[in-house]
Amino acid sequence: MLKSKLQSAFTFGKTERYVVIFGVICFIIYPFLFKATFPIHIMITVFIYAILGTAWNITGSAGLVSLGQTFFYGVAGYVSAILSYHFGVNFWVGLVIAMAVNAVIGVSIGSLLAKVYNQYFAIATIALAEMARAIVINWPFVGGSVGLFLPYDRCDSLIKCQFMTNRVPYYFIIMGLYVLVIIFTNYIFNTRFGYYLKAMKGNRDAAMSLGINIDRLKMKAIIANAVIAAIPGPFMAQYTFFLSHDTFFKFQTSVYALLVAVLGGIGTLWGPLVGALVLIPLSELFRITIGGSGRATDLVVLGAIMMIMAVYQPQGILGFRTNKLKERLPGKKLFLGKSKKDTGADK
Repeated sequence: MLKSKLQSAFTFGKTERYVVIFGVICFIIYPFLFKATFPIHIMITVFIYAILGTAWNITGSAGLVSLGQTFFYGVAGYVSAILSYHFGVNFWVGLVIAMAVNAVIGVSIGSLLAKVYNQYFAIATIALAEMARAIVINWPFVGGSVGLFLPYDRCDSLIKCQFMTNRVPYYFIIMGLYVLVIIFTNYIFNTRFGYYLKAMKGNRDAAMSLGINIDRLKMKAIIANAVIAAIPGPFMAQYTFFLSHDTFFKFQTSVYALLVAVLGGIGTLWGPLVGALVLIPLSELFRITIGGSGRATDLVVLGAIMMIMAVYQPQGILGFRTNKLKERLPGKKLFLGKSKKDTGADK
């Protein structure tokens, strides 16, 4: 049983395996090639949104559009920060507790949203994030509208996850967390649960006719989403040593989590990372070069890019690989691998 689970978690194709090895090598040597603070900060941001996009991708692969990723992200960040600020709890312990809290919240939210679909599901997730934001603003215990500054020592410590003189350790920590997320997500996508999610997206009524419990499936997807989205929240709080409702419950965070998944490829394992590698540096470049006018020109350019992708490549960047494979298999179905003639459907 354990052996089969490990095989599911580490199932990669031959070509994918080489790409993964090459990518890992590039990411490891990156902070030694680009030692300035800003390039390292960009890659830290990329990994943060790659994790958020991967979490969104679990519900997105089931056809559920969530616009409330900032809710899970912010709640986890505040839970970890409160434990550290008021009770002196270690960061790593706070991270595990925040993930557990998000799992419990995912169960309660999943039971409430089990019957909600399409645009109503998206609206409900937005409402959750706005409710949490309103609570934080009016609750002095968590800093209120002013925010909360985390305590820190003026010495580097891996146990406390505090590094004042060098940002490279933060880079490797978030990269390690992303690797764990990828292993967990790859396991999900290669189990019956992952196949059920794709079946639900393809045709919900057909999935129900096959005996799939859609309500329970939605709850599990929301729980998995909540647990994964909890990871970057405490990390970001420890990275900046400051929390506020403007940064941890910002609607733009939810939008970017969705965009990196859509840009890279919905339902794909590496799509969110590819999307984040494209979107985050472009966003920073546009913000610096043409966004300083205060007219949000950078957002207009990004919106135009997403519109072009939606029209000409709706499957995302990784969809180019799928399209090339379709071209190699003319007259055949990509996933079934058999044409109508082979199956006898023309008889």
